[in-house]
Amino acid sequence: MAFRLGYEEIVSKIIEQKGLSKEEIEKRVNVKLKLLGDLISRQGAVHIVANELSVNVFESTPRELKIDRIVPGLNSISINVKILSLPDRREFKTEKRQGVVSNMLVGDEGGVARLVVWDTNLIDKLSSVNEGDILSIKNAYSKDNNGFCELHLGTRSEVLLNPKDVIIGEVSNNRV
Repeated sequence: MAFRLGYEEIVSKIIEQKGLSKEEIEKRVNVKLKLLGDLISRQGAVHIVANELSVNVFESTPRELKIDRIVPGLNSISINVKILSLPDRREFKTEKRQGVVSNMLVGDEGGVARLVVWDTNLIDKLSSVNEGDILSIKNAYSKDNNGFCELHLGTRSEVLLNPKDVIIGEVSNNRV
């Protein structure tokens, strides 16, 4: 079972589930690429096409993911990560809202990602963490930010600091 499918695998799933030709799928992918320009990769475009056609490209979700298996747009992510940089807390204000946000780099054997924390209770909880601490995260969601996948924690998210029996091996330098 592959969670993060490649371009050709997704095209094959669309062909299998919807009976479209490879040429028809390529046309739809190219339309998305023209429409979204530099905002999306070919891989992202075929994901959108599959989603619009109601093609399930995720056969099943493992209980806990590794960073390299996360793609933008996922919800209810469970993951164990190691803190690679201390949280950077800042206040923000937009026309619609104001608040506090915290960012840090986290990683596991699969790669490195930015963790963005929006919930003030979680921000307070994570204010005393150290580099190397382990976080067991539940109900995170993922977003794209300039071609990089980020993990986000909101009000539904849960974090356990340094859970027993959770070990993170050597962290990969692969930024996703």
